[in-house]
Amino acid sequence: MIKRIKTLHEVQEIIPLIKLTMPNELYKNAIESLSTNFNERILFGFYELNKLIGVCGYQYTNPIYLSWTVVHPDYQHKGVGQKLLNKVIRELKKLNETSICVETYEHPMFFNAIRFYMKNEFKLIGFLPDCSENGYTTLYLQKNF
Repeated sequence: MIKRIKTLHEVQEIIPLIKLTMPNELYKNAIESLSTNFNERILFGFYELNKLIGVCGYQYTNPIYLSWTVVHPDYQHKGVGQKLLNKVIRELKKLNETSICVETYEHPMFFNAIRFYMKNEFKLIGFLPDCSENGYTTLYLQKNF
């Protein structure tokens, strides 16, 4: 099996993976946000053979935000997300950064992601209740390194 991580350059590669892993009610806004701000992000894709099975990256803002951590359901809990997160942290350390934040939702489809972030020492730093169109609470987490 050939597995590799490479930098992504086109939003179209990511859309099918996001659609597969995101609730329909959040998908439209997510794709719109990703498409309009794609050039402000550094995204890495994890490929098995030539199939994109995971994405993770960062948006270079202040503070720096983790951007689009998503792994195909068939490959979750197999270390793909961890390898991608480790890649992002290595890249940020090269830039002398010391922390990263992530925004996620208190929605059942995101519970695995929240557990993943907590396992990786992200701490809850804030939340906005009922801030999405569908009433989901937005969670803000941060990891220092």
